[in-house]
Amino acid sequence: MDIMTALFDEEEVTRRYGLRMQREKTEDIARIMLAKGKMSVEEIAEYTGLSVSEIEKLSNLQFA
Repeated sequence: MDIMTALFDEEEVTRRYGLRMQREKTEDIARIMLAKGKMSVEEIAEYTGLSVSEIEKLSNLQFA
């Protein structure tokens, strides 16, 4: 049982790490799009899958 628990925990950690890395990459892309200034917040949200409020937060952090 301990081996199964350890394997599950390792798989879960790996999965979460992958999701976090994917999220960071998406946020990086959104920051680049914001910096170019050619798209609206709504368009960036649509293309990245992030919410409008998440894009606005990235925008505030980037231009603060």
